[in-house]
Amino acid sequence: MESFRYFSRLFFIILTINTLVACGGSSSSNEAQQPTLKPMVVEVTGNKEVAELTSHTLTSSVDNSSGAVTYQWHYESELALDVSDLTQSSLTVTSQDIEADGDAVFTLTVTDELDRTVQASHTIVFKAGESVTVSVVGPEKITDADTVTFEGQADGLEVVSYQWQHDSELELNLSGQESAVLTVATPTLSSPVVVTFTLSVKDVHGRTYQFAHVVTFAANSTGPSDSEPNKAPIVSIEGADQARVQDTVILSANASDPDGKISQYQWSSDSSLPLQLSNVHTPELSFTVPQINEPQTVTFTLVVSDDEALSAQATHLVELLPFPNRSPEVTLVSPLEVMENHSVTITAQANDPDGEISHYEWGYEGDVSLSIGDNTGAELVLSHMDVRQDTELNIFVIVTDDDGAQSRTETNITVRALPEVSINVGPQALIEQQPVTFSAQLYDPHNRVASYTWTHNGKDLLSAEGDLSEQMTLQSTDIQEDLPVTVSLMVKDTLGNQVQAQTELTIQALKHMLTISGEVFAKELPVSNTQVTAQVDDVAQTVAVDEAGRYVLTLELDESQANAMIVLTAHQENNPMRAAASVLGEVKHLIALGGTTRS
Repeated sequence: MESFRYFSRLFFIILTINTLVACGGSSSSNEAQQPTLKPMVVEVTGNKEVAELTSHTLTSSVDNSSGAVTYQWHYESELALDVSDLTQSSLTVTSQDIEADGDAVFTLTVTDELDRTVQASHTIVFKAGESVTVSVVGPEKITDADTVTFEGQADGLEVVSYQWQHDSELELNLSGQESAVLTVATPTLSSPVVVTFTLSVKDVHGRTYQFAHVVTFAANSTGPSDSEPNKAPIVSIEGADQARVQDTVILSANASDPDGKISQYQWSSDSSLPLQLSNVHTPELSFTVPQINEPQTVTFTLVVSDDEALSAQATHLVELLPFPNRSPEVTLVSPLEVMENHSVTITAQANDPDGEISHYEWGYEGDVSLSIGDNTGAELVLSHMDVRQDTELNIFVIVTDDDGAQSRTETNITVRALPEVSINVGPQALIEQQPVTFSAQLYDPHNRVASYTWTHNGKDLLSAEGDLSEQMTLQSTDIQEDLPVTVSLMVKDTLGNQVQAQTELTIQALKHMLTISGEVFAKELPVSNTQVTAQVDDVAQTVAVDEAGRYVLTLELDESQANAMIVLTAHQENNPMRAAASVLGEVKHLIALGGTTRS
């Protein structure tokens, strides 16, 4: 034993030295490498379709190498669901009575000791059932028949089983307890007996429906008669007349027997809702109002029997109400301000917690002329808002849901006024080569004007000064014809907004109106049929002389023709060989001598 210990120590020392030499004396290389953890795997299994009012359990499986885990379920659905503990590995869920198919998404979050989380989801479609009616066809009072038959009927169900029961202490001879038809042998009775037969029907989805049928068996044997006949019980029902979804309703029997005691209670209802009645054979009945979408009135019937099987009954109506309608929720999305004559869109974001939005009604308050029109949608577009100064505009919307509930909300928008501009033309005459002054007439409520830009369509025929200032001067070159001119002004403010103005005018070309009058002489010859033509460059005017040889000519000449020569010629139409010509000189000399009108 000692030698083994010595060998072990020696081996450990040698192993340690070899390890240090191999690692170069570094202790950091001796750390053990951590094993790599396998990913945690989670699966959720269950049916994809489940019938309403049917319980179904979702199960999970977890593959995790790190040890213990915790569970947390959550689900998303618009259906009313009853669920079990959300922190267990499995989840049992039951839908309440539904009118249409609906789904629910169940998500399981699993967390291990290392705080690693993995999720898995499973979707279940809950199938709405058809309208179901369970009833029993058979007599309610039996006098002398040897046997009696009761037939169970189930409309809207695919039945898989029937089960008959009764509440009597009599040993009744029954047949067909597990079929739709029950046969009962009439017992021998010295006094009437009331028996309640209850039919339980189960469908293919595992749901159970019940119906109670009360039968009175009359006495059919001779026995000692009492001095007075048995008196029927007296019964009434006390309880609420109205109840809402999820309320617990308690109905109490107020029953007594004048000559005995109450021996039996039997509660029932005419509703197809899953009311889940509790304590149906006691003086007090209770149930919880299930999820419903519309008001329903249910008749509850209580049958009581005394110790001699004589019965009496009472009814009580309870109006079952859904949750009260909730008003829509609405908010407005819009800018805080908008420049005048710009478009703006205002959006109503609305939802109804328990229904649908029916329509929208828009309106406004403020010193702005707007045309909203018959707008019943979720968006309102405003445009062409013309204001003189900044104006506050209050926009509101009224949202109505499918049950008529309304909600109103509003928002304020400031309509910012833009500068206003017009063009003023100076008093100068609009004549060629004469300067014309244009001035900007500006209304700027915010004093934010940053620039002026003048433009015109005169191209090379006009020269401009001050086209980037508040005032501009235009002057034409030498023009031969009147010149139509369009002048435009664009004004920008410091925010980048711009407004424009435009004016139109005509610059007149400068003209000389030259009138020449004279006589034509001819020795010993008449001057009739003589025509006189005055010509300056390509401008000519011809007139006929009168009987005395006198004539008057008028020429319209451009001022650029001031240095041109005026030539007069006279000739007779019937004698072209007879003609005379005269050069009057330059136009400007004649103007100086005679004085003409300039235009």
